[in-house]
Amino acid sequence: MPRPRDSTGVGAGGIAEAVAAVIVHRPYAEEKCDACHRTRFRPSRSDASACRECHSGVETAHERMHGPVVAGACLWCHAPHESRHAALLRDRDRKVCGQCHTPGLLESTRVPAHADEARACLECHSGHGGREPYLLKPGAAERP
Repeated sequence: MPRPRDSTGVGAGGIAEAVAAVIVHRPYAEEKCDACHRTRFRPSRSDASACRECHSGVETAHERMHGPVVAGACLWCHAPHESRHAALLRDRDRKVCGQCHTPGLLESTRVPAHADEARACLECHSGHGGREPYLLKPGAAERP
């Protein structure tokens, strides 16, 4: 249970607490658990049936699709309830993508950005799909 705060954000007892911005999935915020948990309390990371109830068509939305999206592995990348990362990602995009795309698989000689740990994958690539090879965003090939 959260500790009470005064108007300055200082917790009870005068201890300052950092409050991170959190993105919350709407059904979770509205306490509509049954919207996603109709048949199972804990869906597997490879079962997108609950996600497809509201997010239908995602797996065919682009000319070229990312494999995990087509396979319905939404929960490998996205948190179902809340996250400190955009699009309810489980972590920084580089860490999420690194679950499968290990540094040894990335061509860093030809694409120096792959070796730069400060760069985000989603600067150049689309997570779900796109028109270009390697799911590159328009104009990404020209980026340094």
